[in-house]
Amino acid sequence: MSRFRLRLSYANVISTLCLCLLIGGGSAVAASQFGKESIPTRALKKESIGPGKLTKAARAALIGAPGPVGPQGPAGPQGPAGPAGTARAYGSVVGGGALDPARSKNASVRHAALGTYCITPGAGIDPSTATLLVTPDYQGPVGPKATALFRSKSAVCNADELEVKTWNDGTAVDGWFTFLIP
Repeated sequence: MSRFRLRLSYANVISTLCLCLLIGGGSAVAASQFGKESIPTRALKKESIGPGKLTKAARAALIGAPGPVGPQGPAGPQGPAGPAGTARAYGSVVGGGALDPARSKNASVRHAALGTYCITPGAGIDPSTATLLVTPDYQGPVGPKATALFRSKSAVCNADELEVKTWNDGTAVDGWFTFLIP
């Protein structure tokens, strides 16, 4: 080991410096021969540059104008039926038991007796399991003491109907109300 002792002499330093310049400088000379942002094809490895390494301008230059639109293909087969949706009904009963057609859907109403209304839900709603939400309409003739109530068992309405009773201050009256079957 003593033979190969490291000696820093002027000749060792200059030769190392020349070697570094020769290796590194050759790359600098080769790179200076290319234009800005250009690399010849022979200097690239296959698939070494992907879209992620390109500038926005380079990517934009690769995208051309869209081609013509071809004819529409044939329709595919129909898929399976989806789950059954929630059947809904709602309505607004005004003036003597009339159903307001502009604010009603999937139900009909029958005025059975003073303060008693029978609601027939439309298709897809089972009246034996349906839930009915009722609220009095204070704009009607009965005023702010109005009450509307849903009764599940009824002696007046048929088995396929839901009964709503309306009162004003404890007395049965023909009141206005709004209902919803979710």
